[in-house]
Amino acid sequence: MSSKILGLVSQECLDKFMAFDIEKSCVNEFIVNGLNMGIMAGALAVKMPQIIKIFANKSVQGISEASFALEFIASSLFCTYNMLMRHPFAAWGEMFFVSVQCMILLCLFWWYAPQIDLLPRVLLMNMGSFGFMWAMSGQMPEQFLPLLGMAPAVLGIAARLPQIALNFKQGNTGHLAFLTFFLSFMGNLARIFTTLKQLNDPVTLASHVCAALCNGTIVAQILYYWNATKASNAQEEKGKKAKKEE
Repeated sequence: MSSKILGLVSQECLDKFMAFDIEKSCVNEFIVNGLNMGIMAGALAVKMPQIIKIFANKSVQGISEASFALEFIASSLFCTYNMLMRHPFAAWGEMFFVSVQCMILLCLFWWYAPQIDLLPRVLLMNMGSFGFMWAMSGQMPEQFLPLLGMAPAVLGIAARLPQIALNFKQGNTGHLAFLTFFLSFMGNLARIFTTLKQLNDPVTLASHVCAALCNGTIVAQILYYWNATKASNAQEEKGKKAKKEE
């Protein structure tokens, strides 16, 4: 099997491995590329537990719309920045899949949340689409690139703060899916490592560090409020059954 099929090491490193000549640079290459592939594979389904949980409960109780919306914007801007910087897709591609899944979550929120005014939300989505096309058209001045790169880090923090604050306020984590945030947190840690090894870009590194801190906080909250959340969700389920029986 060739190194191109493996997608993990160069032909030179593969030949050295086969000859039991282990070099540190080749080991690093193998680890980084392996993590890139793992992160990409995980990103394909990182939000699926949350999507499934909302579908199953037909409820967005305890979930912050602002959190999903800001995460969608942040991940979209992150993709735009990396495309403009011509970074390899393997170094950031998971955020494309995350942005798609965030959009699905937003649509579910709008479907299940009562009294949602869709018009301003649709207008904002259209404005964002035009902004993306403008940036990718090459008309954006280069001096704006660092600002574009830092925006995901700022928005990433803003995306998680409403959910973190809501969790503290209500004393439980509602229908948040532990697996989704745990996988996101682990992916952030892995991406910090690959960014340090693969890219010389402090802006990208800062985004991953901020994301790790925020996702790690929510993971800690889910664990801390585990029993309170079970009690709250059970109470909500009783309320639904009582309404059906009326």
